[in-house]
Amino acid sequence: MIRTTLAVMSLCFLISEVLGQDQTSLARRKAATAEEVATVTAGSSTLSQAYDLDAVAPPVRLLAEDEVGSGVTGSLGIELASQYFFRGIRQEVKGVIVQPSIELSFNVFDGKERDAMDSLDFSLGVWNSLHDGPSGSGGAAGQNLWYENDFYAGLSAQLAKQWTLGLTYTAYSSPNASFSTVEELMLRVGYDDSELWGDSFGGLQPSLGIAQELDNQADGGRKLGTYLEFGIEPSFDFLAAQDIELSVPITLGLSLSDYYEDGNGKDDSFGYLQAGVTASLPLSSMPKKLGAWSVNLGAHVLHLGNNNKETNNGEDIEVFVVFGVSVEF
Repeated sequence: MIRTTLAVMSLCFLISEVLGQDQTSLARRKAATAEEVATVTAGSSTLSQAYDLDAVAPPVRLLAEDEVGSGVTGSLGIELASQYFFRGIRQEVKGVIVQPSIELSFNVFDGKERDAMDSLDFSLGVWNSLHDGPSGSGGAAGQNLWYENDFYAGLSAQLAKQWTLGLTYTAYSSPNASFSTVEELMLRVGYDDSELWGDSFGGLQPSLGIAQELDNQADGGRKLGTYLEFGIEPSFDFLAAQDIELSVPITLGLSLSDYYEDGNGKDDSFGYLQAGVTASLPLSSMPKKLGAWSVNLGAHVLHLGNNNKETNNGEDIEVFVVFGVSVEF
């Protein structure tokens, strides 16, 4: 009995010693773990101080809205005309006349505040005229409707905020061989006088152009001609709530030399006078990401000089209308 009691007491003492050692070992391990965590945390703090990410990598600067984009703009358009006269020279007066066009403009220079030149743009464009009348598909057998295809390239400079100086090369060609390709170089000067008037009036917008034929003649004459043009285009806010704008384009076309020749080579200095009224309306319902859309409708009166009158069956007054849709992007 005494031996049994001593054995039990020895076993309990042994178990308590083992458990005590385990508790001590566990406490030591916890202390070591805590020390390691403190060391790692201190090291991380030191690393963060040594390699300050905000100092190494500056914050990304977001571009302002006016800094985003490219230096390329463009336009697409299509017009329906009841008649087509080019600078008073008859082209087509019957059937359907459809005139699609496209233009791209590249900004090659932007001036600073003290520069004499504000900007310089380079433009490329194509203009077409499709007819189902006598000059198109309604003419000779096998003749297609693509009457005219014009390619042009030019430079335009804005000077002193209000002046525009442009130089344009144009090749007028006929895919259905109605006329020989005519090449010309045109210099144009324009003045923006809108600041001289009130907000509801866009100014007279006067312009002057001089064109020199380089190859062949628009009038089909014997000599290369020189053309002179004066123009104004006053514009008004007609219905401000609907953003409707009215413009009154007036153009005077003259021959400086051999531009309006008759069949005998005699030149007529007066080519034509054209005046009209055009209403333009922006299509604000179109999504902005698809560009700025607009429609226009115009009515025009044309008074022809003597030589142009003769090629128009003796008629010196013509009235025609033009409807168009365009988008700028």
